[in-house]
Amino acid sequence: MHFSNLNKTNLIFTILFFFFIIQCFSIEAHAGTKTIRLSYNKNDIKFSKQSDFDIISLPEFGFIQDSLKVGEPMMPVKTIRVLLPSGTEVTNVKIISTKEKQLEGKYYIYPIQYPVINGEQPERKFVEPKKEIYTSNENYPGILAEFQSENYFRECYIAEILVYPLQYKPSKRELTLYTEISFEIEYIASAKYQLIPRLRQNEKK
Repeated sequence: MHFSNLNKTNLIFTILFFFFIIQCFSIEAHAGTKTIRLSYNKNDIKFSKQSDFDIISLPEFGFIQDSLKVGEPMMPVKTIRVLLPSGTEVTNVKIISTKEKQLEGKYYIYPIQYPVINGEQPERKFVEPKKEIYTSNENYPGILAEFQSENYFRECYIAEILVYPLQYKPSKRELTLYTEISFEIEYIASAKYQLIPRLRQNEKK
């Protein structure tokens, strides 16, 4: 029997999908930790200019765009998704080890601006860097990994973690790349999340 390329693709997707579902059901809800290890290379960093400011980017990363942080340094950030036991919830994200390397040069990082909305008139005025941040001797964002939110997919619990491997010291205009970051996601069993899959099943009836 011969399969077309499309049929082969569908078969592979189906196998992977069922493997993913089996993983979810095979993990019992309990308190525990999951260790994540990430690594980054300074050669992957891209540099560009916007007026007098520097924009620093990494492949597959976005930027901090929180409207509550307008005027603060626009640093790279990435959301990673981690499969955890169904019926649990994250209680903490703890850094356990790192390796870092300070980048050569001085950098004046572009400040976060309000998002541009299509058809918005007039255009928003440029927001200058926040003085209290850009004169600080503390690293910004000042955190390497943090819990953002969680989602369920087919009864699988997926935690979303924000990672910030680049840290900026505004007063000295220095950038540090954390080439290795290891952290633990701590979680506990939680009855409130065990109800979600059952509720979704009831909604389909």
